[in-house]
Amino acid sequence: MGFAGKEEKIINFNQNLNEDPANIYSVFYPTVARRVVENETELQLPKTEDGQQTLIIKPLDPGIVFEKIIVDFGGYEKTYLFMDESPFTRLH
Repeated sequence: MGFAGKEEKIINFNQNLNEDPANIYSVFYPTVARRVVENETELQLPKTEDGQQTLIIKPLDPGIVFEKIIVDFGGYEKTYLFMDESPFTRLH
């Protein structure tokens, strides 16, 4: 995952999803109950001449399903799936 023109970052979504006593009650059980793996990652936003960015996401496993991707530039309030979509106008 990364922005076009910047170095890619590999993100492991399920590194803590095991029955290790250190995380079984804090990570494993809540994740299995919700059936959603949450992950927060910070990426540096490259500067471009036109101000437009391209976020590149390449799943390394064919079983990955993205339910929601949030790009936060400040002001995000946590919700589940029922938030309004950002206004977007396609240029081309």
